[in-house]
Amino acid sequence: MRIVERINRVLYKVNKLSLLFQILVIAFLLCGCAGAGDWASEPLVANYEIWRLSGHDIELVKRAGESSASTIIEEEVYAVAWDDNYIFVQHEPMEPDKEDYTKEPHGELDYYIFVVSSEEVLGPFTRSEFEETCVSRNYPLPQEWIQVRTLPRQ
Repeated sequence: MRIVERINRVLYKVNKLSLLFQILVIAFLLCGCAGAGDWASEPLVANYEIWRLSGHDIELVKRAGESSASTIIEEEVYAVAWDDNYIFVQHEPMEPDKEDYTKEPHGELDYYIFVVSSEEVLGPFTRSEFEETCVSRNYPLPQEWIQVRTLPRQ
């Protein structure tokens, strides 16, 4: 009899653990992964893309594979303009412990020029330095900037 009682106790404990495991799995599946909907990428020219890794981590990258890339300009890319030869970037410097994430820049933007053929990054520039550099190097001045937060999510 004692053996039967022990077996029953063990089976009872196993059933309780199994039920607890099933509840945890169901709860995890119903909750999903936070931030999974923030991911997006926007192809620009060649293998260069804007990657929105979260609502605030938006970078210019060079795609190296299906799911890997090297960062060209780190967070937070605010707006871009491009053609086959250049990628122009408006960059919002990140402030430590920033809590107010709005769609408007928090102060002065930095400007970068990425030369596709040489993979050279020029900048950061102020707006006037950016325009002077474009004129002195015969780079086209961007006519239209596209805010990256308005790009469609995939």
